[in-house]
Amino acid sequence: MKVSQWVRRSSLAALALVALAGCEQAADSGLLLEPKHETEQVLISWKMGNGYTVVRETEETVGSVEGVIGRAGGTLSLGKHLLVVPSGAVDADTKFRMAKEDGDHVRIHLTAGRHAEDDIGRRGVNRPVRLLLSYEAAANVSSASASSMAVMYIRNDNKVEPLPSTVNYFDRWVGTDLRHFSEYGIGWPNLIAPVTGLVGGLLRGLF
Repeated sequence: MKVSQWVRRSSLAALALVALAGCEQAADSGLLLEPKHETEQVLISWKMGNGYTVVRETEETVGSVEGVIGRAGGTLSLGKHLLVVPSGAVDADTKFRMAKEDGDHVRIHLTAGRHAEDDIGRRGVNRPVRLLLSYEAAANVSSASASSMAVMYIRNDNKVEPLPSTVNYFDRWVGTDLRHFSEYGIGWPNLIAPVTGLVGGLLRGLF
C-alpha cells in the first residue's frame, strides 16, 4: 500500500512539473518542495494543498509549564514562547498549560481547563489570547522566509492552517490571537510555482 501510494504521488508530481513549464507567475498555492535538511518538517495545508516548513531550532528543547490565571489575566512563558491572557478572557481561575514535545521544532500544545484538562480551551475564551512563538533559536529561517512566516494551527493529522499573524523581526517572534486551544507552530509556505486546474486538483486530493 505504501509503495503504490508513493508511485501515484510521484507520477502526478511529474505531470505537474510538465504543466508548470509554461507558468510565468507565482501564486498562493503551489507544489511542495523537497526539504533541504533531513530533519525538516513540511506539513500540508488542508485548504490550499501546499506545504509549510516548520521552524527548526538549533538545539532540542522539550518541557511544559502551567499556571492558574483568573479574570485579571496574566502571562505564561515556556522558554521564549509566551501566552498573554488579557483581563476578562476567563470568568474564573483556570489552569493554562503550554507544552513542547517536539524537541527541535517550534510546535506548542496549549490547553486551558477548569473542570477538565481542556474544557475551556475547547469551548473558547471570552476574549482572544495572544500567542507569541519565538524563532530566536531557529536554524532554518532566512530573511526571506521570515517575511512570510505565520503561526499555524496544527490538526491531529498534521495538516495545518496558517493564521493571521504578526512578525516581529527585532525580537524574533511571530504572534497571533486565539480563542480556542490546540497545537500551534510557526512556519512559512514551501512553494515553487502555481499548480492550478486539473493537476492542482489532483495533487491537493492526495493529502
